[in-house]
Amino acid sequence: MNSLISRIPCAWRTSLGVLLFGLMLSVIYDLGWRYGLSIEARNIAGILLFSCIMLGAAVAYAGARLSGAKTMLSVKIALLVPIVWHIKEICMASKLFGIGPGLYSGIQGYYWAYYGLILVSMGIIHLGLELYFKVTLKDNRSVWRGSGYFFLPLFLVLGIEAFGWFLFRFDLFLFHGYLTGYRALFM
Repeated sequence: MNSLISRIPCAWRTSLGVLLFGLMLSVIYDLGWRYGLSIEARNIAGILLFSCIMLGAAVAYAGARLSGAKTMLSVKIALLVPIVWHIKEICMASKLFGIGPGLYSGIQGYYWAYYGLILVSMGIIHLGLELYFKVTLKDNRSVWRGSGYFFLPLFLVLGIEAFGWFLFRFDLFLFHGYLTGYRALFM
């Protein structure tokens, strides 16, 4: 086991750990009733699974940065958990509704807002890590370097949504826009 772990680069270990922990929680939450687990234990697993889905990228980003990875590599490593979860959701929708509607469900606005929130949480962690590095390493670089870029995707999605709502009285991503596109493509 140690030889397997030693072959995994340090920057990836936290992200893979969060992914495996989320997978274990998903099995407990989804299939725990088959093995006699109580509803309370399954609900706790569900809460922890939700925490992995929402905060796993920020934890993986912090783990990658503290392991010495640069910012862009850390972002790529941290996005492993959300992308795997998103692909799982697309596969689940494809099983229920077919391949085309399943793929289309993967582009609905909730996922864009999710990725925006993921990047905001990573931006907050990035800012905290930059402050930590500034205090401990005594370097002269700017603390805000790169922190604002994490907030841009969420502002962009919300801005386009607000623009569509104020101009057309129509939400482009979340509900009406998604259903209008679904009807146009699949009905």
